[in-house]
Amino acid sequence: MPSIVAPGTPFSRKAILISGVVLLFASFAAILFGMQSTTVGEEGLRNHGILGAGFIGFGVTMLLFGSVFAMDAWTSRPRGSEAVRDCAIAILSETGKLGATVIIYGGCALVALGALSSLDRADSTFDVVFRLAVMALCIAAIVLWRRRNKKHPRTYQTIGPFWLILFMLAMAALGALGGSMTFSEYAADRASGPQTSLCWLSGVEENRPSGRYRALSPTTLEIEFTALEDGTSRRVSISEHDRTALEEIVDSGGTCYLTYYPASRIFVSAEPA
Repeated sequence: MPSIVAPGTPFSRKAILISGVVLLFASFAAILFGMQSTTVGEEGLRNHGILGAGFIGFGVTMLLFGSVFAMDAWTSRPRGSEAVRDCAIAILSETGKLGATVIIYGGCALVALGALSSLDRADSTFDVVFRLAVMALCIAAIVLWRRRNKKHPRTYQTIGPFWLILFMLAMAALGALGGSMTFSEYAADRASGPQTSLCWLSGVEENRPSGRYRALSPTTLEIEFTALEDGTSRRVSISEHDRTALEEIVDSGGTCYLTYYPASRIFVSAEPA
């Protein structure tokens, strides 16, 4: 008789964690491959599908990790009426402190920034002094609340696992939603094939990533064409490293027969009209 392992046992927890780690690395590899590979032609369409599959895998990974945290929370749940009551009191207290912290830090920061940004619109000395006083009060409120928290520290051991599980579920939903949209574009274009329209080049927009992720995502060019038969827009997205495709568009002149995948906006070719 095969043995059945109940959910939440050490064996099943370890198996889920190992599966999640393996899937996480595979998903990151698929996402990086889809971002860095060619974005032109049938190969570009295939890479678009790989990118979508990578985001779906990331969402599934977050769901697996979230299930492990949920198992741990269920195993350590309070038992008995007194324990449940103490847990409810702790949840209310920690939630109240967390809400007050978010309101004081976030609200005071927004008010202070608003007062600072409106200094150049002050009409009189009184307005300047008033805005500076508002900024000082906001800073004082943040400092006083921080001092109070140091004197009366409170951890978030009760609601911490709950918020962590919610975060994992939110990441799982984002990954699954984004990946499903990307992969559905791939599936639609794979089923219908590329389309060809007589167009003229009407605009080019550069999307250059910034910040800490600029090394992972290449610069892309959003190229807009206008169809001559009905005047509707046709847009394709080409990575900067696909320079041969850019040269092909330039060499085709102002008017060309544009072949592309409409759902995923993958460029195929541009033949001179």
